[in-house]
Amino acid sequence: MKEDPLLNFEAAQRSEGTPANGEKALGLGRFWAEVLSLTFMSILVPVVVFLDATILFDHMSEGTLTEWTQAGLIAGTAVLFFIGACTIPAATGYLMSAATLCTCMFLRENDVYFDIIWHGFWIVPVSIVLCLGTAFAIRNRHTLREPFLRHAATREAAFLMIGFIFVLIFSRVYGSGDLWRAIMGPNYTWQIKAALQEGVELMGYSILAFGAFLSFRSGFGQRIETKDQ
Repeated sequence: MKEDPLLNFEAAQRSEGTPANGEKALGLGRFWAEVLSLTFMSILVPVVVFLDATILFDHMSEGTLTEWTQAGLIAGTAVLFFIGACTIPAATGYLMSAATLCTCMFLRENDVYFDIIWHGFWIVPVSIVLCLGTAFAIRNRHTLREPFLRHAATREAAFLMIGFIFVLIFSRVYGSGDLWRAIMGPNYTWQIKAALQEGVELMGYSILAFGAFLSFRSGFGQRIETKDQ
């Protein structure tokens, strides 16, 4: 009968006194550190948008402090996943796939600079990175599913999931021009719509980077297996 690696992983956790599914007791100090970090991000996002709207650019078009901050956060997230892929061989396929996704998001966020070559040129570097990442994932497909499940079972991964949903779905829906035209009617201005969308997107990137940092510190849910190996 074939053994399930995930069941073995959970059994190892239980034998060491750690709850199954990657769950850990949350210390009071860590709890307040996370609360303060999220509070800081919640304050920082509107401050950055305010600086763009009033002091730095007086508009919310391309090339703003808000977008630079977004790019920096997703670049940092990609770097953390890449380092993880290089240092945790048992999860290299999964972590490199995540790094590839974040790199593509970074390139897409900087499309305004690629437009200098021609409009829509960003699709070229994104396609190259995506092809390389896909080839690497196929080559290392044995380190995709189980490492992903181990990481997904941790509380750190919840921040990543929320961040991705904010960036890829909620910001697009909530920042839809049709939605704000219906709300504002003849008073509609694209700057308000852009400020709302970019602010929500920046909050999503902040939560995403926060989840990546916490995941990096905990070994992306792979620490126990890596130690056993």
